[in-house]
Amino acid sequence: CSPLGEQSFGALGAVVRSAAGMMQNDNGEEMRGKLAGLLDDLGLQGEEAKRLMPLLYHVLGLGDPDATLQHVEPEQLRRQILYAVRTIIE
Repeated sequence: CSPLGEQSFGALGAVVRSAAGMMQNDNGEEMRGKLAGLLDDLGLQGEEAKRLMPLLYHVLGLGDPDATLQHVEPEQLRRQILYAVRTIIE
């Protein structure tokens, strides 16, 4: 856990960055674009992609632009994040 009480998802973030072909110097916009491309390549579009994106943004440290995760309990968030990452690596 971080000093702020948030879980660290560094290893999962590395997996997502690798799967999406992200580079160390990619900015947030480039990372979001590559993540969208990855989901599209995997056939994950529409509602499914819309549901996974905030979770994967969180893992990558890109925040939650639409505040969709704001009221999710920490344990539920952890489960959803693991599901999202598993979805893109299986």
